[in-house]
Parts: sequence; C-alpha cells; structure tokens
Amino acid sequence: DVNVTIFDLPGQLSKALLNAETNGLSERINGFEIDWLSKNPKIPQGADVIWMCQFLDCFSKKEILKVLNTCQAAMDANTRLIIIETYTDRQRFENARFALEATSLYFTVMANGNSKMYQASEIMKVVEKAGLEIEKDLPLGEYHSMFICKKAV
Repeated sequence: DVNVTIFDLPGQLSKALLNAETNGLSERINGFEIDWLSKNPKIPQGADVIWMCQFLDCFSKKEILKVLNTCQAAMDANTRLIIIETYTDRQRFENARFALEATSLYFTVMANGNSKMYQASEIMKVVEKAGLEIEKDLPLGEYHSMFICKKAV
C-alpha cells in the first residue's frame, strides 16, 4: 500500500482531500498546506519520493530554485525527487514545440506573468544549482520527460 501526502495551497488541498474522502482513500492520503513562494517554505522529512508533475513550469527559474531547495532540505540519501514536465527542446514534432511555446505566452499574458514552458537544459541547471543530481532522465510517452533526482554528494 502507498500512503500519500499532498502539498498544496489551502483551497486546492481541501478539494484534493475531499476527492480522496469521496473515493474512500482518506486513510491513505493526507495533506500539508504550503505556499511554495512564502518566505521560508518547509516540507516534512521522511518521504521516499517527492513527485512533481507539470508543476515547475508554473514558476520562474528563481522560484523553481526555491521549490527545489525546499525539497532538497527535506530529502535524505534515499529520497528521490521525480520531476515530470514537457520540455520545448524534447518535442518530436515541431507543432508540439510550437504549442508549448504558445503556452508560455499564455502564462505571461493571462496567468501569473512569469512562468513558462522550459527547455530541459534550463531545468537541469536549476536542479544542479539546488544541490541535486539527475540520476535518471527518461522519456515518458511522446511528449513528457521524467527526471529522477537525488541529493548530490
């Protein structure tokens, strides 16, 4: 059995926990409120895996570094951080790359003004800067990439 802790803003977290309860999973899913952009965010230690899927592209590189530093501080030698994203430089089709770049325009104009769809090389540099190393770099389906990261030694 797997137990999951969801880290999110209060509103999103309450919706997720309600969904867990509705689906009979509340004994295996708990929540932890966090504002990743607050002054000094912290998450509990002891996780086997920290999973972020299509999450980091919501932030600027500076904010991504803050998120990854927060994760790194909670990790031990056995913890793995999994990052799944769509990267503009890893798209097989030109139209897919174009769609991701257009999404960046949406983020800039309509959403929060500073997030974007990144190239894999950009995120790799931020991962390294956060004191992490990419243990595995795996393609995931046609469009996504998965980085499995550990604390750098």
